[in-house]
Amino acid sequence: ADQVILQTKATTFIQKLLKMQAVTDDEDLAYQDLDFSTSASRKTSVIGSAARPTWMKNLEANVKQWLGIIPQEDIPVLKRTVENIKDPLYRFFEREVTIGRNLLKT
Repeated sequence: ADQVILQTKATTFIQKLLKMQAVTDDEDLAYQDLDFSTSASRKTSVIGSAARPTWMKNLEANVKQWLGIIPQEDIPVLKRTVENIKDPLYRFFEREVTIGRNLLKT
């Protein structure tokens, strides 16, 4: 009984993995009835192909959009005064601005 449960979990995992690597968005994939025997003839693998899955293409578009939002110019340093240093909110923002400046430099 435990082996049947493990085999079902493994089959489900492999189906999800293959679906994630699939190039097309078809819901009825050819991987529904998987045959794990070594003698089974399999179709060409999408792993070795030059095409990228749709989720990768979408991710690339999102990353390009996010990179376009990042400011290109340098963020000005906050001015320190005796009054500002006493303010915890100022210290918080100064710390955040410093971290942001350092991240944009990399």
